[in-house]
Amino acid sequence: MGTDRSDPDDDAGGGAGAGAGPQPGGSALRSVGARAANRASSSTSECGPPTILAYGGVVWEHDARGRTVVAVVHRPRYDDWSFPKGKGEPGEEATATAVREVEEETGLSCTVGGYLGEVSYSTDSGARKVVGYWSMQTIHRQPRPPDAEVDLVDWWTVEDAADRLTHPQDRDLLERFTASAASAGGATAAGIMPAPSPTTARPTHPPTT
Repeated sequence: MGTDRSDPDDDAGGGAGAGAGPQPGGSALRSVGARAANRASSSTSECGPPTILAYGGVVWEHDARGRTVVAVVHRPRYDDWSFPKGKGEPGEEATATAVREVEEETGLSCTVGGYLGEVSYSTDSGARKVVGYWSMQTIHRQPRPPDAEVDLVDWWTVEDAADRLTHPQDRDLLERFTASAASAGGATAAGIMPAPSPTTARPTHPPTT
């Protein structure tokens, strides 16, 4: 668990958002009847720092040379490269949060594939942040003007991303993505990675004591 010193969601007192935990992606989401709504973007305790919850995606496709490339975003405020993510709206399901945040930060409308698990790290404010991610594929794209939150969206090969992603938790997530693709026999045209069980699909929210 590292300290992310460049995260716009570090303010645990921010708007309402992400909920009890991600649900499995793809058909598994329907098969387990996962309908958990987001409740709050952070939880607090008298015994410890708050926990910030967020959701995002590793969006991938094949380039003209047949290589797997992933979408990354540059945040000018912190001058870092990362995978798109963010907190949810009240009543919003975790997968819906992930899809919406990806589209807001990249301009990419996506289908949801397999659940890739969570990453967690400490923020400068002392909060712990837990982010659940899914594999995603693009179904529609639209131009996204640069703004103060994200000024660049780029596509990197997996090898480039492993070298150039700013934060270690994103590099760890990339390893999970490539491992999931390998276990599924490669990134298929359908883009559906193996979905976890309902138990492992939820982030384990850290204790606050």
